[in-house]
Amino acid sequence: MSRRGGRGVVTVLMVVVVVSGAPVALTAAPRALQHRLKPGETAAKLAKRFYGRPFAARVLLLANGINGLAKRPPALKEGTMIRMPTAWSYRIRPGDTFAGLARDYLGDHRKAGFLAWVNGKDVRKPAPPGHVIIVPALVTVKVPRRLTLAKLAALLLDRKPKSEAVKRLVRRIRKYHGRRLRFGRRQSLVVPLIRLRLLGWFLPSGLPLKDPGTLRRARSLVQQGARDLRAGRYLEVAVGLAPVARMSGLGSLLQILTHRLLCTAYVALARPGLALTAARAVLRLDPGFKPDPVQMSPKVRAVYRGAASGGGATRRKKAGN
Repeated sequence: MSRRGGRGVVTVLMVVVVVSGAPVALTAAPRALQHRLKPGETAAKLAKRFYGRPFAARVLLLANGINGLAKRPPALKEGTMIRMPTAWSYRIRPGDTFAGLARDYLGDHRKAGFLAWVNGKDVRKPAPPGHVIIVPALVTVKVPRRLTLAKLAALLLDRKPKSEAVKRLVRRIRKYHGRRLRFGRRQSLVVPLIRLRLLGWFLPSGLPLKDPGTLRRARSLVQQGARDLRAGRYLEVAVGLAPVARMSGLGSLLQILTHRLLCTAYVALARPGLALTAARAVLRLDPGFKPDPVQMSPKVRAVYRGAASGGGATRRKKAGN
């Protein structure tokens, strides 16, 4: 593969990666457990079984749009699917930022300062890789008139209004909303709860399939792979993108770009079998794909022709740079 041809194909891919980043929707993906109510189950029983905390009963009702602040909350109906939110621990990875984490898991990059603050970090400094932070559960509460923040926090925690736990929750609510907090009238208020956590054996072991953090990291790896390929770092491309190629739920666009980059890198590394596998993956995901004779080198185009014909002719040829 000529250097000139390699530069051409990577230039095209880089443009596509950057421009096509927008369609990959990144939405907040808080962890939650779905549970269908069985006969005789109440909010109190669910709180004790799944959270081990009595106060979670009131919060559990609120998280499902039920008035848990009433003196006598309505009974849960058998067969209802209940969503049980939870806070969880997250180990910061290289490349993470508080803004990115806040966007992915709190739904708003502007909550970066809150996420850093609640974990005792400085948002003005880089997120330290390897450190474990707590991502709080977010529960939306419809606040009745004349209910103060202290009384609301006391109800949610089942504590006295002047207790330290209540004061800490009030500070977290104020910090989360910042200047936009206008309390004193009936409104919906988001309450961040760091102690609302499912017991270990109920806590989901992995994030949802289409976790935005995973999508963000995958897209970052593809962009880095394109830069590595343009610079002739073919081994780095193979090592960096091989895990992305095995991911599921990333969407066809990212998968296609990943396999296209891998195919070109494998040709340069003289790995015809792997190059052919990557080319087949591209054609499977995008049947109408046609190698550009101007932007792609003859050896890369030969791999795609072999993949399209279903033969293994390219295996008998030594692919090289």
